[in-house]
Amino acid sequence: MALLSQSFNDRFERQLVASNDDLLDNLTVHCYDADIQEKQKDRQLTNMFLIDFIKLNLHSTEAYIKAMATFGSFPEFQEYLRHNIIPLVADWPGQIHPRKAVTMQQEQWRQNQAGKIPECVGSFIPIMGPLHVSRNGHETVVLLFHKFFNSAYKHIFGTNKSLANKPRPWRINLLLQIMSDGWKKVAPQISEKLEPLCSRDVEYLTLKALLDDTIPLVLNFYATIFRSGNWEAYIEACVRVWCMFARFKRKNYNKAPLVFLSDVWYWESTNHPIIEVLKNHLVTFNDYPVENYHSLVRRQTKETDTSEQLSRTAHVINYLRHDNAFQKTFLTTRRYPYCKEDLTGLTNRASIFLLDLFTLVKNQTGKSKWTKVNKRGKNRISCHLAALDMDVDERHLPMAFSSEYPPTNSLQECHLGDSCAMLKSISNEPTSHVLTKSISLPCGHVYHQQCLQFLNHKCSHCLNYIQKEVANNVDSIVTRITDQNVQTEVEEEEVHIEEHGEPEELTKQIRFNSQAANELKITLEMFMKI
Repeated sequence: MALLSQSFNDRFERQLVASNDDLLDNLTVHCYDADIQEKQKDRQLTNMFLIDFIKLNLHSTEAYIKAMATFGSFPEFQEYLRHNIIPLVADWPGQIHPRKAVTMQQEQWRQNQAGKIPECVGSFIPIMGPLHVSRNGHETVVLLFHKFFNSAYKHIFGTNKSLANKPRPWRINLLLQIMSDGWKKVAPQISEKLEPLCSRDVEYLTLKALLDDTIPLVLNFYATIFRSGNWEAYIEACVRVWCMFARFKRKNYNKAPLVFLSDVWYWESTNHPIIEVLKNHLVTFNDYPVENYHSLVRRQTKETDTSEQLSRTAHVINYLRHDNAFQKTFLTTRRYPYCKEDLTGLTNRASIFLLDLFTLVKNQTGKSKWTKVNKRGKNRISCHLAALDMDVDERHLPMAFSSEYPPTNSLQECHLGDSCAMLKSISNEPTSHVLTKSISLPCGHVYHQQCLQFLNHKCSHCLNYIQKEVANNVDSIVTRITDQNVQTEVEEEEVHIEEHGEPEELTKQIRFNSQAANELKITLEMFMKI
């Protein structure tokens, strides 16, 4: 909780300095269908070996049991599985169904039943796929704040442009990246000018949380933090991304990081050897190779192909994976169309958009009011953000608005309530008593510095909210994996990693770096005078 009292950028700013090559690599994390040179190394198949490619409708626990049984039926693995486990790095269905299978197996053993669940099922350990978490995080943020991103898109690329209702992954990556970099350029000036005036304004808090915490979190969760192999940073990022999904009320992914963290802390408490393996080889536990393989299979097949044709193609790719001629045939390359100068120009335009937007926020401070409404028997928050002209609920707002004690516009209120050290001092001392400094946390709650120290820099209201969310989601998970009558239908809530065609619009070069730089300089000078 003390770490959550800092924004993602404040916590990880030093770790997020990327070179030009890193930037291009991050922009293409979810470009599976683009044969760009920057992805050539990742698309190699040297670490991949195909066991089998079979037809299964993976919408039920029984299908996953059959898949694991098929794997365990190979003689080469039968002896291995008697003494070893196999981590199963997967999306949410690939985690929840095998867990349910293991639970069913344990119940089978308890009742001395045999034969229903293969013994090998217990050898598979589901582990959260970071690539799927990243992909779902990217899309969820853009769709939830679609009006904000559409306004930014029009400002950056032209007023005649509109952001698709469900943008392609490459466009989402590009937009998130330039908004994040654009914010870093102007964040110090915006905070300097507006923090004293707007620190309690709900729209200012919402935009700052989005730009300083949410966007950089989803951008860097997989691309930078996971792939760096930094275990401690990755675990903290998992906590943060779970808090984000919980606040967004994002089904399934408000559970996936929680299950992973539960496993990790259990393994640590029991000194299980898998912990040291994870810490020392984190980047190996990656779902990218499988998605890459699926991408290659899809590229060489048609939707009308039979399962036999798909399987044959998969085995051919596996057979030729070390063949240089195959690499040249299947992995043609071209460079990512946006060069450094183009990206700098786009980033400058994003900075100009943010300066204009925050100027509007300053002019409309106090006009964004929130109220509590009752929807289907539940208390919800409804708010109209004046500058964005956007109706939102607690999912869009900082975490404090999801707690039982949401912020108010009162400049004198400390959210410690009756225990406030300031309040006690005033009640016992003359009104001239020296005031302590107030601190606004990223969650939206405000405390006096002395009160925050009393809480060990942990927001008590958001801690209560998180504890309740943990309890509710744990109950849901336990019900799913133990109740045989509960159908674990999760696929419709999953943002699948799919082919989305070539990023055709990227072929249009945008050369306006110098013009945008001058415009940004002028806009920044005008902003500092408001």
